[in-house]
Amino acid sequence: MRLTKAKIGRQVRITGVPALTGMSAATKGESKAVFEFLVGKKKRISGIDERGHAELMFRIRKGPLKGLHWVSLEPEFLTELK
Repeated sequence: MRLTKAKIGRQVRITGVPALTGMSAATKGESKAVFEFLVGKKKRISGIDERGHAELMFRIRKGPLKGLHWVSLEPEFLTELK
């Protein structure tokens, strides 16, 4: 079921990558790679930003993107899990 409104604690599956318009070229490459890493994964919503986007905090354990990450995603890129 496509998520219509983000809610803290809700478990979701990431279904897409935002356009990332307005980002500098320097940050766009890594940000896109992090978002692409998320596609298909299940995550729990950690917070809601001022625009109503879901905030996700997660760790990538291996590879060049290894580390703690925090992203904000529009509900249209999330599917609610029951």
